[in-house]
Amino acid sequence: MATVHRAKKRGIAGFERGVALKRMLPHLADDAEFINSFVREAKLASLLVHPNIAQIYDFGRVGAVYYIAMEHVDGFDVRKMLRYSNRHKEPLPLNVVMSVMCELCDALEYAHTFVDEHGQPQGIVHRDVSPSNLIVAQSGHLKVIDFGIAKANVRQLHTESGRVKGKLGYMSPEAVTGRAFGPVSDVFSAGVVAHELLTAHPLFSAKTDYDTLIRIHEAEIPPPSRRNAGVPAALDEVVLAALARDPERRLQTAGAFREALEYVAEQAGIRFSARDVAEWRAKIATTEDPWGTRTSLPNVSSGPVSRAFPFPESRNSLSLPGMNQRPLPDQAQLRGTNEMARPRSATQAGLADDEKAVADMAWGADADKSSTLHPIPDQAVPPQAPALALPQRPMIGA
Repeated sequence: MATVHRAKKRGIAGFERGVALKRMLPHLADDAEFINSFVREAKLASLLVHPNIAQIYDFGRVGAVYYIAMEHVDGFDVRKMLRYSNRHKEPLPLNVVMSVMCELCDALEYAHTFVDEHGQPQGIVHRDVSPSNLIVAQSGHLKVIDFGIAKANVRQLHTESGRVKGKLGYMSPEAVTGRAFGPVSDVFSAGVVAHELLTAHPLFSAKTDYDTLIRIHEAEIPPPSRRNAGVPAALDEVVLAALARDPERRLQTAGAFREALEYVAEQAGIRFSARDVAEWRAKIATTEDPWGTRTSLPNVSSGPVSRAFPFPESRNSLSLPGMNQRPLPDQAQLRGTNEMARPRSATQAGLADDEKAVADMAWGADADKSSTLHPIPDQAVPPQAPALALPQRPMIGA
């Protein structure tokens, strides 16, 4: 769906901030439906400001290629924790799992219940809650990435077989069959992640997509304690409640999921914090293994393209190659795209003409020459999700 690079945002007086720069793959520029979904969702995601969500700083277009500049998290994704656990036959400590899952639930609950300045629910759903989108920072805190582009990604799941690998196994039954998709679908995906963290074993993933689909719909969902005897029975109940195949029988909100986890931890005497995760993270990072020590992104600020992303002292926003070199078509219809970050007073800055050669090295000489440009309507947000009420604290194990 996209390539990701590490870049630097530079301002006056030597100000610098690292960002992750994600640019959409060029072949998707021909998919108008995908583009429309990508733009609308990215607009919504730019409004999310939460300690457990990687923030979007800027969004724009270079020729036919759209980009997102987002918070760069110095850490590694949850896949590495799972690989380490599996490789060393060492289950993740319960306090680490509890911390990761509670922060994941916090992020999801915030997004699911997010309202605009008029108090209107925005109906934001992630749709791709999976280990590759969960980053563990050096501090031990969790950052959820790809809010805002996950809806567009899910559409690609059904059109690009290579993209399905590693993602399908975390989708809910209603998601893979195209039925109504809402916050409870994210809860199911979070339940799959919790089950795998506790067992170090994929719950549904199989060798083929077909087998994975069958497992999602028909396979037994065993309690985590079957593979990890250290899991309390009450925690089994909570995870299985999140994994109910019938959405109406499932834990209804991410907030309810977190409350249930906290209740179990309290009853079982499990104390947890981000510090526990940081210590475990350091253990993994200092152990020699084939997956490296952190999430590594190509650096666009070094070598022959060191000037590809300059930040003029007169501008404070992200400067990207090709911006403002020529007027984009359909400016009136694209105005909503360019103003997406306006709530945070973000603006756009472009390269001078004499830097075009450097920009071409980073983006390709044809980056701003595509004639396949689709007008992006500045429409209302997707239909809002139904109001959700947190249930009473569950009496797990009573």
